[in-house]
Amino acid sequence: MNNKITSYFQDKRENKPKSKKVYMSFVLLEDGKLAEEITNPDPLFAVYDPATEIIEVTPTVQINGNYIYPLNGDLVTKKVVMFPEKAEDYESLETLRQEVATFIHKYVDIHPFYEELASYYILLTWLFDKNTVITYLGIYGEYGSGKTRAAQIIGSLCYKPAPVSGALTCAPIYRLLEQARGTLIINEFDFDNSDMGVELIKILNNGYEKGMHVLRVEGKTGKVEAFDAFSPKIFTYRKKKKDQAFESRLITIPMEETKRDDIAIILPLEYEMEALSIRNKLLMFRFRNFFKDIKPDLSIFKGIERRLRQTLYPLLTVVDDQAFINTLGKFIQDLQQQQQTDRGMSWVADYLASFIELTKTGDEITVKALADQYNLGKEGKEIVSTKRAGHVVRDDFKLKTERLTSGEHKGQYGIKIDAEKVKALCLHYGIEIPEGSSLCSPSSPQDQDQSEDSEHSEDTQELFSLDTGIEKEDN
Repeated sequence: MNNKITSYFQDKRENKPKSKKVYMSFVLLEDGKLAEEITNPDPLFAVYDPATEIIEVTPTVQINGNYIYPLNGDLVTKKVVMFPEKAEDYESLETLRQEVATFIHKYVDIHPFYEELASYYILLTWLFDKNTVITYLGIYGEYGSGKTRAAQIIGSLCYKPAPVSGALTCAPIYRLLEQARGTLIINEFDFDNSDMGVELIKILNNGYEKGMHVLRVEGKTGKVEAFDAFSPKIFTYRKKKKDQAFESRLITIPMEETKRDDIAIILPLEYEMEALSIRNKLLMFRFRNFFKDIKPDLSIFKGIERRLRQTLYPLLTVVDDQAFINTLGKFIQDLQQQQQTDRGMSWVADYLASFIELTKTGDEITVKALADQYNLGKEGKEIVSTKRAGHVVRDDFKLKTERLTSGEHKGQYGIKIDAEKVKALCLHYGIEIPEGSSLCSPSSPQDQDQSEDSEHSEDTQELFSLDTGIEKEDN
């Protein structure tokens, strides 16, 4: 028996798998050092020691007994993914951010607020993996507005930028994101109604949060593969997406045709060297800040919906200028107001407005009464059934219904009103609760504070009106 056991373990030692050769663009080593790929000119690793702040350059590193090599091949040699060539020192965080903003201003014409916002987003991409969620950047405009140039210039400074064409399949995107884990830049992302668009939206909706892998079945073998799509992403597009989950993950920069004469029509040759020099400094920024514990001030999120807070939280981890934080706070409030306005134009909002109107009667509200109220003034196919109204109440309002066994409406389904839930719905869809509604309650000092917080400067309202893609009505 002992001889059999000894023989078993001897065979295991003899058949012990050899160390693997793995290709990665960055790796956190077992001794706490951070290795990042550089090209100088061949692919190498710059290894940063946070204890000594010393950087060493090496062709390979080891982890768990495996040899890790930097990415090579077409992704690197053809600059599908762009890397720094070294880690270069910079004077201060603010001077570095100003250098980023100056580079953007030199080649792109955008509103000063969005210019500053873009410079902070670039910093964020270099620390994106310190967060559990990441914000996406959308660049919106018609033909000739400069959105492609904006994506090119902003993207060239981001962490491992990987520009791809909108006319592509999803298969290479899966693998590009998995291998490079850099900033994906998609130009002309305007194919919502295609199978490609639907599949890509699914990837993106799962790529904003760490740990949410995208599953894909390999065609020939039927093997299920899991891909990590978590990374920063930049898109240019002409039309807003129909998928609200995707839109809610975006900060959108609006573009208009430039009137500046100092912007080059064609990018000069030195542009790439300028971008490379700044990426070198941004690599040092990553090394110096990757191991820091950053706790941003969240006071600007007072009264802001949870989804919007989650989307914009990562940006606050790299913003240290109080004046910009204040401006950003006003922008966030305006953004929430516009989102509420957009939702207020939906069919669910129409049902909710009809429901709120019924709360003024003081009577028990039934599903039939809601359908009748919704149908007032409507003709033809817009008329909805009581059954349809019931589905809206239960599925969209998340309110309960019960069959009435007595009273004037006996036999109908009454709606059980949860006042707090209905008020939250009204806030979400931007529906005002009128005086005389059974939902009304005396305003509290907190409500008054929130009302005061919602007053915004004219400058912020002006810059936001460029972003929405929806014209505001004149008062």
